[in-house]
Amino acid sequence: MPKDQIEGKCIYCPSNGPFSAEHMVPAGLGADDKRFMLRNIVCKVCNTTIFSPLELEFLRSSPTAIGRIFMQAEGRKRGSKKNPPKFDAKTKVVITPEGYTAEAEIGFKGKATLLPQLILVDEHKCSVSGSDKDGFAAFISQAQELLGSSIACVSKITEIGRRKFQITTFGWAECGYVTRERSEADELPDVRIWHSPIEPDANGKFPSNTRLFRRPDNQIVLRLRNDLPLDRALTAFRKVVEQLDLTAIQKSDIQNPLISLNFSVQLDVTGRVLAKTGLNMLAYLLGADYVGHPQFQEIKKAIRTGEALVPPHTEEAKAPFKWFFSGLPDTHHGFLLSAHPSSAGT
Repeated sequence: MPKDQIEGKCIYCPSNGPFSAEHMVPAGLGADDKRFMLRNIVCKVCNTTIFSPLELEFLRSSPTAIGRIFMQAEGRKRGSKKNPPKFDAKTKVVITPEGYTAEAEIGFKGKATLLPQLILVDEHKCSVSGSDKDGFAAFISQAQELLGSSIACVSKITEIGRRKFQITTFGWAECGYVTRERSEADELPDVRIWHSPIEPDANGKFPSNTRLFRRPDNQIVLRLRNDLPLDRALTAFRKVVEQLDLTAIQKSDIQNPLISLNFSVQLDVTGRVLAKTGLNMLAYLLGADYVGHPQFQEIKKAIRTGEALVPPHTEEAKAPFKWFFSGLPDTHHGFLLSAHPSSAGT
């Protein structure tokens, strides 16, 4: 049983509050909101401003995220709503039987679901892909609405510590789109198409075709080879959606597809989250006073700031502990706390 958790000072920083309930184990790894909670000992700034984004990065954009996709059927429980783990990647694509690169979502056990999309074969022909026929019809309806007399295309501008966007507005003129205006802005227009480039490889060849697709959040995205001007790509897609016969569309699924994922990893994230989980366990089992010992200050700073890497155990050092988890059911996570002598004799 945990010792009494008395409101006082945050166990991670000198703050005296306000406090918020902290999950001992990240909620995205299956913890609920009733058991194994730290109350009145983790301040709201640490919990919400630092730990929530850190855990989200760990759960969606780290090697652990790939493991969750294959092994964890559900993420954080929010009432009766199912919330399967999500995997954030710059690109998630599969190769179609025709040899085209198609956008996909990767679900439980690595199942690839084709997003509704149009793949530009040339400026007069498209390949149609999508695992859900009704979803494809909704995508075409949304695309027709967006590809009207005027459309804004948005791309991100990378600036440290700031979100900024380039917005290009196009207007329809007789038989094609023409550029009306280019500007930079901090806010997104309500109606837009996201635009992201497809870069050539080292040999100057493009790895995939230009494609228009709809994300699960209903955002329409245009991935564009930079050998095709944006206005011509928009014109081609408008002409295709105007002439598309939805009654002839068949549901398409790919068995055992070749999947390609492109994502970046922050090397310190996994160590920081696991160290935080260990410190949370100590606070829950032994109390806030125990983790207030000066010997924990260095690891706390590493968890909060990432300024010092949390060193992982080598495979050799982990070997004696592996048998503890050899019989762990697939539906459970395993954690082990071990004691090590410190220079202070504790």
